[in-house]
Amino acid sequence: MAIWIGVVVLLLIFSNSFGSLASSAGRAINLNDRVESYRSSITYWAQKDGIPEYVEVLLALCMAETGILDDPGDPFACSESGLAVKQPNGITDPEYSIEIGVYCFSLKVKKTGCKSPADKNNLFKALQAYNMGDGFIDFCDTYYGGVWSVECARAYSEKMGGGSTYGNPNYIEQFLRCYTFGTISGTYPGSLNSRGLCAPLEPGWKQNITQHFGGMYSGSPHKGMDIGMPEGTPVYAAADGKVTVANASDSWGYSWGYYVKINHAEGVDTLYAHLSSVAVSYGQYVHQGDVIGYVGSTGNSSGNHLHFELYLENNRVDPYPYIGTDLLSKYLERTF
Repeated sequence: MAIWIGVVVLLLIFSNSFGSLASSAGRAINLNDRVESYRSSITYWAQKDGIPEYVEVLLALCMAETGILDDPGDPFACSESGLAVKQPNGITDPEYSIEIGVYCFSLKVKKTGCKSPADKNNLFKALQAYNMGDGFIDFCDTYYGGVWSVECARAYSEKMGGGSTYGNPNYIEQFLRCYTFGTISGTYPGSLNSRGLCAPLEPGWKQNITQHFGGMYSGSPHKGMDIGMPEGTPVYAAADGKVTVANASDSWGYSWGYYVKINHAEGVDTLYAHLSSVAVSYGQYVHQGDVIGYVGSTGNSSGNHLHFELYLENNRVDPYPYIGTDLLSKYLERTF
C-alpha cells in the first residue's frame, strides 16, 4: 500500500509539472491588431516577472481592458495600481503600461497561488483582483472559502462601493470574451494528444521521413528522426514546455545548426535541429502547436529537413511511436 501511495503522489507531482500534456492550454481570441502588436513586449515582461505561461491570458486581459479604444496611452488600464512611480499622475506610455500591467498581474497570480492558466478558480480570483484590488482575494478567502463566483464579486463590490458599484463584478465574463480554455482544434497540424506529442510538422510529414531513429548514419545509429520538408516550413512544438536552448546565432551548433530544445517536464525533452531560423527565445514558455522555428539545412546537413529528437531521462528514444498516442503517458506511469 505504501508503495502504491508513493507512486500516486509522484504521478500527481509529475502531472502538475507537465502542464498541458495533462490538460490543454487556453488561447486569447478576438484580439485586434493593436493588442496583437503588444505580444512581443508582453512576452518579454511576462518572462521577466516569472509568469511566461500567462502571455495568452495577458493578451486577453489587455483586450478586455482597452480593446475598443483606438490608441490608449495606458492599454493595461493600470494607472490607479499605485505601481506607476515613473508616471504617478496617469500612464501615457503604452510600453510602460505593459511593464506595470504585467507586473501587477504577476503579483495577483502569486498572491492567489495560481498554479497555471488552467487553474481556473485562482486565475479568476487573480483577474478579479486586477480589476478590484488585492482586497478581493482576502474577501473571497475569508467569506467564500476561496472560491471565486460572480456572487462573491458582487458582494465585494457592494461592500466597497457603499451603495454604488465598485469595480466590475462581471469582469470575468468580459475577460472570457477574449479568452478560451481547452484545446483549440484545427489551428495547427499534427495529431494532438493531451497525453502525448503532436506532430512537429504539417500533414504529410510521415511520407517525408528520410531517416528513422536507429538507422545507420555515418557508421553509427541515427539518434533522431529526419523529415524532409521545403525550407521555411513551420516547425511546431510537440508539447507544452519551456525553451532551454534557442540557438539562432551559431550556424554549426554542435552539428545541429540552428536548433531549439524544449523541456516539457523533468526528464522529458524534445529537440528540433537544422532550422533555417528560430522563432522562440531562451526561457520562453511555449504551447503545444506553437511555431518555434522553420525548416532549413544548417549545421551538418545535406538538404532541407527537420531532425527531431525525443529525450526520456536524458536518453534519446524513437519519437515516432509517441506522436499522437498515449505511449508517453504509459511510459511515465511505469517509470515515475
